[in-house]
Amino acid sequence: MSSSLRDDLQSALGTAYTLERELGGGGMSRVFLAEEVRLGRKVVVKVLMPELAAGLSANRFEREIKLAAQLAHPSIVALLAAGDANGLPYYTMPFVQGESLRARIAVAGRLPLQEVATILRDIARALSYAHERGIVHRDIKPENVLLAGGAAVVTDFGIAKAISASRTAAGDATLTSAGTSIGTPAYMSPEQAIADPATDARADIYAFGCVAYELLCGDPPFHGRPIYKLLAAHMSEQPVDIAKLRPECPPALATFVMRCLEKDPDLRPQSAAEVHAALETVTTPSGERTRDVNTAQASTKPVIPRRFLTPLGLALAAAAMIAVVWTRRKPESEATSSALHSIAVLPFANVGGDTANTYFADGIAEELATTLSKVEGLRVVARSSSFRSAGRQVDEHEAARKLNVDALLLGSVRRSSGRMRLTARLIAVKDESLLWSDQYDREIKDVFTLQDEITRAIVAAIQPHLAMIGAGLGDTDSALRKNTGTSNLEAHDLYLRAQFYLRRRAIPAAINHFERAIALDSTYARAYSGLSAALEFSPYFAGVPADDVRPRATAAARRALQLDPSLAEPHTALAMAYMHAHQWAESEREHNLALKLDPSDAAARGQFARLLLATGRPKEAYDEARRAEALDPFSPVVASWVAYTALILGKTEEAVGSASRGLELDSTSAPAIYAAAQAYLAAGNTAKAIATIDHLPNVLPWPGFIASIHAVTGDRKTALRIVREIESRRNAWSAGTALAWAYLGLGDTTRGLDALERATDDREMWYVWFTAAHKIYDPVRGSPRFSALIRRVGLDEKLFTAVRDSTRR
Repeated sequence: MSSSLRDDLQSALGTAYTLERELGGGGMSRVFLAEEVRLGRKVVVKVLMPELAAGLSANRFEREIKLAAQLAHPSIVALLAAGDANGLPYYTMPFVQGESLRARIAVAGRLPLQEVATILRDIARALSYAHERGIVHRDIKPENVLLAGGAAVVTDFGIAKAISASRTAAGDATLTSAGTSIGTPAYMSPEQAIADPATDARADIYAFGCVAYELLCGDPPFHGRPIYKLLAAHMSEQPVDIAKLRPECPPALATFVMRCLEKDPDLRPQSAAEVHAALETVTTPSGERTRDVNTAQASTKPVIPRRFLTPLGLALAAAAMIAVVWTRRKPESEATSSALHSIAVLPFANVGGDTANTYFADGIAEELATTLSKVEGLRVVARSSSFRSAGRQVDEHEAARKLNVDALLLGSVRRSSGRMRLTARLIAVKDESLLWSDQYDREIKDVFTLQDEITRAIVAAIQPHLAMIGAGLGDTDSALRKNTGTSNLEAHDLYLRAQFYLRRRAIPAAINHFERAIALDSTYARAYSGLSAALEFSPYFAGVPADDVRPRATAAARRALQLDPSLAEPHTALAMAYMHAHQWAESEREHNLALKLDPSDAAARGQFARLLLATGRPKEAYDEARRAEALDPFSPVVASWVAYTALILGKTEEAVGSASRGLELDSTSAPAIYAAAQAYLAAGNTAKAIATIDHLPNVLPWPGFIASIHAVTGDRKTALRIVREIESRRNAWSAGTALAWAYLGLGDTTRGLDALERATDDREMWYVWFTAAHKIYDPVRGSPRFSALIRRVGLDEKLFTAVRDSTRR
C-alpha cells in the first residue's frame, strides 16, 4: 500500500480502526485488512479505484451503501460502513476467514457435484433474500463468493449499483432504480451488457447461471474470447450444453442451469426464490436432499435428514455416515485406500461477524469431536479449541498435512435472532473429495425437542451396519443422554460459554457459568466435570489459594462421575488434585483411567506428562508429550511441554524448535513463553531469552521466573527490582515459588530454600513448573534441606539426582 493512500485511509477511519496490511484487490477496489478497535474484530476495508471514483458523489455513494447495509442474512457478508478517504470512497465489511470461490476453482477446476449443489443453494438463498428487499447485486462472480467453514457467502451486494447511482444526476436514484453496465463481462447478462434501463433482478439469475456453468464445466460460457466477442456471444450465442461437457451431471440440474442462461429474461426463472426451490428439487427428485447429486451413487451414500440439527445430532449423523462408509470396505486383503480410520474436527467458523457467538461455534465443534470419539475404532485427533490460538485460524490444507488423518470435518455456524444455521462437510484428505455435507436451519429453542426423535431415527437406521463391523455408538438412549448431558437449553448454553472461557483461561468467568448451568440442572454431569477442571486451574490462572478450591474441585469431579461414569475429564481433574496433595500413585491411576476413556485427549496427555516429569521420569514424560503433540500439533501448551521435556533430557536443539513452534501458535501463551525462554537460554541465545520473557504476564509465579533469567544473565539490578515487587505481594498464592526462583537465580540459597519451604506449606506446585531435576536447583541439590523438601512431597531425592546427572552426560 502506498504511504499516502494508507495515511489518507487511516485518517479517514480515525481511531476506530487500525489498518494492518493490504490483502489485494479486484477490478473495482483495493482491499485492506484492519482491526475494529472497540470490538477487537477484523474487518475488510475496500477503497474504490480512482478511475471508478472519478465523478462519484461521495454522499450519495455512502447513502447507497447504507441501504445495502440493511441486508442481514447468513449467506451475505454484511456491509458495515462507508466513507471517503481524500476523494476515494471506501466501505467496510466483516473479515471472512476463508478462500474465494475463484481460488477454489483455480485449484480444483470443475467441482464435485455435491459441492456445486451446496454452493449454488447458498448463493440462491442470498439472492432470494436480497431480491425480496429490492436489492440487486449486478456483479455475481466467483470472486464475490467466499467459502468459509463449508458454507458459501456472497460479498459486495449493492456495490455496483451504488457506483452507478452515485454517478447519475437524478438525486433520488436508489438501488432499485435504473440499470447499469457495471459488472464483469464473463458473467454479464445481455440486458446488462447494453445498459438496458429495464435491467432487473433477473440479470443476477443469468450471472448465477454463468457461475453454475463454470462450477460444473470448469470454465464460464464463451471462455477465452476477447471482451467484445464475449459480450456479443452473451447476446446472441447459446453456450455448449452442459450435458456434453459433463455427462455425469444430473439432467435436471444441467437443464435448469441452461435455463438460467436464456437470453430473454422472461424465459429464465423469474425469481431467485424459484431458483432455490428448483435446486432443492433437482438435487433430490424424491424431495429430500441427498449427500451427492450424482444419482448413480445415491443408493450407497448415507442419507442424513436435513432437519438433523443439534450438535450431538450432527455428530451422530457424521458418525453414522462414517460407519456406513466403513461397511462398504472390501475384506482386509482387498481394502481400498478410501477407508476411514481417523478424523479431525476443525474449528467451526463463526459466520456473521458477531464475535459474541464464537463460543457457540467452538462449542459445537468440541461436541462433535467428543461424540465422534465414541465410535469404536475411529481415531479422533486435534480437539478444535487449540486451532484458535490468539485469533489464528488454521486452514484445512495445513491441518491435513500435520494431523495425518483420513478425513476432516469442517463447518460454519451463524446464530442470529433466536435461529441458527449450521453447515458441515466431511472431506477425504487423500483426494480432497467431498464425502458428505449438509445444512441445517432451525430455531435454537427447538434444539432439544428435535434431538430425541431425530437421533433415534438415524441411529436406528445405521445400527445394523455398525453391528456388522463391530463398531457403533452403543445404546441409543445412553449415547443421547451422556453426550448432551441436559435437556435444559439455557443450561447447555451456559455450559458452552463456560467451556469457551475455560479454554481461554478466563477462570472466574468459567466457574461462574458452570455453576449457573448446574443451578439450572443439578444432574448436569458435564457441567460438574467442567467446574472441577476450572477450579483445579484457578490457583494458577486466578491466584486463588489451592486449599480454598481443591475440596470443591474434588467434590465436583466425584459428583460428575457419580452422574456419568463414562466421562474422562473428571478423572483428569482428580489426577490433578491428587498430584497437588502429593498422592502420586493415586494421581497416576486417575490419569490412566482418563486416557483409557478418552485416549485422544491431548490436554490430558499433557497433564500426565507433568506428573511423569514431577516424579522423575523425564523420558516417559517426553514420550507422552510427543503423543499429545501427534494428537494436537496446533496446541501451544502441548508444544511447550515437548520443548520442556526435551530440554530436561538435554535435547536442546529439539527444545528450541518445539518452543519456537509454540510461540508461533500463540505468542501470548505463558507456558509457551516459559519453555521458549529456557530453551533459548540453554542454547546460549541470551538476548532472545530476555526478549521472550518480556511477554510473560505479571501474574505469580511468572515474575520470579523473569527475575531468575535476568539474574543468571548478569542483570542483578533488574532481578532485585522484581524481587522487591514480589515481596510486596508475598501473601499471594505462588509468591513462595516466585521468590524461590528469583533468589536461587541470584545465588541466595538460604532465602531460596526458605521460599521453597513456604511454597511447600502452601501446596504450590514448584516441583512441576520447574521440575526438581531442573538446573535452577543445582545450587541446592546437595543440601539436606532440599532433600528433605523432596521427601516431604513424597518424592525420592536420589531419583532426582540421578535424573540431573543423566542430563549432564
